[in-house]
Amino acid sequence: MFLNRGSFFVLIAVVMLAACGGAGSKSAKQDIDYETIIQSAEKAEAAKAGADSDAGKSTTTTETELKAVVGDQTSSPTVDNGTEADEGSSRTRIPEVIKAPTATTPTTTTPAVTASEAAVKEKISYTNMMLTSKIGKRIEQSNNPDAKNLLNASREKYNQAKTVLAQGDANTAMSQINDALRLINQAAILVPSEGLVEEQKKAYESLGKELTAARELHERNYSKIVKSKGASAGVKYDVKEVDRLAGAAADLATRKDYQKAGERLIEAQNLVHAAINKMLDAQTITYEIDVSTPEGEYRYEYDRYLGYEELIPVAIEQQTASAEQMAYVERSMEKAKKMRDDAIEKAKAGDYPVAIRMIMDAAQEVRRALRIMGVKE
Repeated sequence: MFLNRGSFFVLIAVVMLAACGGAGSKSAKQDIDYETIIQSAEKAEAAKAGADSDAGKSTTTTETELKAVVGDQTSSPTVDNGTEADEGSSRTRIPEVIKAPTATTPTTTTPAVTASEAAVKEKISYTNMMLTSKIGKRIEQSNNPDAKNLLNASREKYNQAKTVLAQGDANTAMSQINDALRLINQAAILVPSEGLVEEQKKAYESLGKELTAARELHERNYSKIVKSKGASAGVKYDVKEVDRLAGAAADLATRKDYQKAGERLIEAQNLVHAAINKMLDAQTITYEIDVSTPEGEYRYEYDRYLGYEELIPVAIEQQTASAEQMAYVERSMEKAKKMRDDAIEKAKAGDYPVAIRMIMDAAQEVRRALRIMGVKE
């Protein structure tokens, strides 16, 4: 029910008194704009008086509106420096402004970006160039059914884009032509160019040599460790699985799928290297040496060189070296292998003193490469 005018201003007085608080309160510094309060109250009363349909509303609404103007002046006293009030008072808080509820604003959806006809035509022209270029012909002439299916799907999307654009729907046409480009790019990946195929072939052949070297490295270390530590110290790898992967790689290579062939060889290498790493972990290999003769001393230094050289592929796999560091390592290894080959020739000629010096220099070069990769000796 509504308040009469007399009661209404009594309520104003009560609110004003509450806002003032005690005369000794620290919040007395705050000034109350009574004129604004009264004017707002009169406006609220006038609005209430004219709303006959809202006769059932309580006075709580009017009191809330007054608090909206005054602010919550009945809250805990506020200290100027923002800290807690005197002992016995509640914690200071910043008064919150009570905002009137706002009308719900209809949600508007941001319109999708409209593709221009010129942009679509440009992409259609580019896609046509791709489809009729050497790339499209290479895919069409390949023996890869997946690539051919992707090429046909790209052509279909290309034709759909032209049809839809002619009907005035540039957005749909743009979507269709984007699909056409994506499909032909996927097809091109499946049928690489001759230059790329040649690079992949070289990588495959190199990986094959690395696998052979890894298997030989495992065999040598396995024999040494078993001889010095016993059969239980040796770690074998799955020979059948490595042979299977190598065979699968060779089969893929016959079909010129050198990319996948190389991946199979990498899997095989990982199996061999895992066995080598596990076998060499915390192992100390003892060599039986005979340096009583120049030939025996040369053999000792040569085996020592091989021990360092065998660490290079393991170090490359485990260490993260920069391109500059790897370039230095490659140069060092080329130099070391040249000195090793020269030492072998000198040893064959019976010139062991020179051969020993050369193979020791080669070992020193390999050790330098290992240090570059962070291997501690």
